[in-house]
Amino acid sequence: MDGRGSAVRAEGGELRIGDGEPNARTDPSRTQRELEGLPTDPDALLEHFRNLKEERTPLSICGPTCPAGAEGDVRAFGAIGWYMKFGPMIPADTTAAMYRALAKIPNVTIEENTADGDGRKGIGVVLTVGESKGYYILDPGDYHYLGMKVVDGDGAVAMSVLDSGIVDGPGQTP
Repeated sequence: MDGRGSAVRAEGGELRIGDGEPNARTDPSRTQRELEGLPTDPDALLEHFRNLKEERTPLSICGPTCPAGAEGDVRAFGAIGWYMKFGPMIPADTTAAMYRALAKIPNVTIEENTADGDGRKGIGVVLTVGESKGYYILDPGDYHYLGMKVVDGDGAVAMSVLDSGIVDGPGQTP
């Protein structure tokens, strides 16, 4: 959580342990401070995310350009997903506000039995923008974040969270 070390499991399973990036956008201590400062009222949270200057999104939902009028909703949907991947770091009241804010975004629907990038079935929270669909997939039992995917005319791109937790050092597993 202090940003002094990092560990990433590369494709193929190799664990790469390195120095942290204490000033990086993805620095855990910075992210923790941001999470603690987010509004817990869904309307205020949605407004906060719609007006972000620094875009936070795990994947682009509508490519380099969004249809006119959809930019704020796409920015909010993307930012909520960006934070949701940090599961155990998010205070419970903030998580609840994020789910309630997602429900307030126009063109967001729910799809049952949506597969994540690893084939796990869950509840899809879907934002449809033109011909593209952005999905956040939630575990149907406890609603924790399984991952996300974007489906458009070019196919699908997905990211999955296989496990998450807070540990004492880089390379340790929860």
